[in-house]
Amino acid sequence: MSRISRVMRVLLALLAAWASMDLCLVSTSNVLLIGNPGTGKSTILNGLIGKPAFRSGVSYGSGLTYQFDKVEEGGIRYMDTPGLSDVTMRQKAADAITEALKQEGTYKIFFVVVLQNGRVRAEDIATMSSVLKAAPINGTDYGLITNQLPPREFKDLQSLPDVAQEVLGSIWCTMPEKATPHVHFLPRDDELEGADDVVKPLPKDCVDFIDMTPGVEIKGEEVKQVQADGYEEQVTQLEQKLSDLLRDKEAMQAQMREAFKGREKETAKAMSKMLGIQRDIFLNMFKAAQPAQRMPDLVKDVALVSLAFKFFAR
Repeated sequence: MSRISRVMRVLLALLAAWASMDLCLVSTSNVLLIGNPGTGKSTILNGLIGKPAFRSGVSYGSGLTYQFDKVEEGGIRYMDTPGLSDVTMRQKAADAITEALKQEGTYKIFFVVVLQNGRVRAEDIATMSSVLKAAPINGTDYGLITNQLPPREFKDLQSLPDVAQEVLGSIWCTMPEKATPHVHFLPRDDELEGADDVVKPLPKDCVDFIDMTPGVEIKGEEVKQVQADGYEEQVTQLEQKLSDLLRDKEAMQAQMREAFKGREKETAKAMSKMLGIQRDIFLNMFKAAQPAQRMPDLVKDVALVSLAFKFFAR
């Protein structure tokens, strides 16, 4: 292949990446956050919008979000829903999430989870799984925000590949067919601790993550009812599976490989959109989990698409 042909191929790849990024940024009509009580999704939405549009703060017994709430700002509909882990209103929460998914249009969907003693909570995975079974989306069509991370956990997730692999592998391995590479770590903000309806701008890297996560077109008639029945049993089963995975790290790596088998290019594209150290930590994590013969292509794909975004962002 001539040098001119190689240059043309790279330029076409850059143009395609830029077009994909631009479409992602301008075409969204709905931003939907889903998470259990106490995960901080309402606070994230308020920070994103820049005003106290959704109730946030401390609530004893049940979550502050008790119905499907939506606010339109700048031509975008922002939506908040109650969490399925609240047993007192689980069916209402399932109905509210179903209603939110049926609003029609292009969605950016984000699940918000928190860690408990450095471990993913089974109820958060159960909520994700229940919603993903009802929504006509795949693993590239939503984002995951791990929120309220204490300083030590945030630092370890940013700097230690084994820690990130253990945390995210716990999620990916429990629903491999819907595993997403679009993940963001958000540290705890002590100024927001216990404050009601407070508004504080989100960190720039979080805003960039939300902007860059792809959107997906959802038609209301394709959405199934989110199921509330059997939630407790699902949590119990997930707790056992999580325990087994954490005891057998080799099995976790094997299941991670299976979850992303045949998806190297889309994974590389997602990783290239991550900023700085997060991209590095994910690349190292995937190096540990992927067979050696597939890694050169993954690294090459990350480098190419990263170059595209840097080129058009100047």
